[in-house]
Formats: sequence, structure tokens, C-alpha cells
Amino acid sequence: MNRGLKIFKATVDFKPLIGGEKEVCIAYAKLPDCRPATPWHSVKDGKLPQAGKDCIFSYQGKRYKGFMYKDGALHFDDEFSPMLDIHEVDYWMETPELPTE
Repeated sequence: MNRGLKIFKATVDFKPLIGGEKEVCIAYAKLPDCRPATPWHSVKDGKLPQAGKDCIFSYQGKRYKGFMYKDGALHFDDEFSPMLDIHEVDYWMETPELPTE
């Protein structure tokens, strides 16, 4: 049995309590839209962090915690980290808030 037939059979056999086959197929079709977006921003796309805000930067497969100055220079918390400009890194993300409980 090929993959397409297996998927079709699984959708026919799977009948949740909240709806029938049509609702299940619609839910499966919308599934990619339900995935959370990545927290990483691409520098190439022109998305730059706010100056002075703590972020995590990706450079040559390594992650560095720091912030960006207004002129685009980066400051990393690690004393042995490279001195870089924002356009030398590939991706950045805001430092996530930790749960308070």
C-alpha cells in the first residue's frame, strides 16, 4: 500500500468525537498553519534587534548572549567572544523570559 493510500485510509478510520471525516481533513490541511513560528530572526531579511536589548546571536554555529549597540556593533557577555558587527551574524533571537513559578 502506497503512502497516499495509507494517509487516506487513516483519515477515513480516524473519527474524533468533535467531528467527522470532512472536519478531520480540513484540520489536517490547516496543520502547518498551527505550528509556532521560529523565534529566530534572519539578519539577511533586514530584521535587526532593538539596540540595548539582550539577545542571543548565532555566529558560525555557536550562540552568544549579548546586545547590539546603536551603530550595529555587538557586545557579547563572554569575554573571549569575537568582536562582530550585526551584519556578520546570521540569526538572532530575543532572550526568552523564564517562568516565574
